[in-house]
Amino acid sequence: MKNENQEWSLEEARLWMEIYLDNYKSRDESAIFSDISERLGRSYNSAKIRYAEVRRILCGKYDFPIITPNFVQVVEETVASGKVSENKLKLIFE
Repeated sequence: MKNENQEWSLEEARLWMEIYLDNYKSRDESAIFSDISERLGRSYNSAKIRYAEVRRILCGKYDFPIITPNFVQVVEETVASGKVSENKLKLIFE
């Protein structure tokens, strides 16, 4: 398992977003974070904290966690792809 403090690569961030968006309607969040954890070799807590990071990127209201450039890029790519609007993402992550 990777070090919990090790930065997530861009590919890992993209996969995190893909798994989350593919499953948030039909699966419990704890199951989604477990799946992400297993697939990426990250701890459950590390996978879960990315949710708070994405929420902070979208809403900017939270002091924790720190925002990483790769997750900022993935949020921007997700909106730019047209799959999900920024407003829809904000609703998903509020």
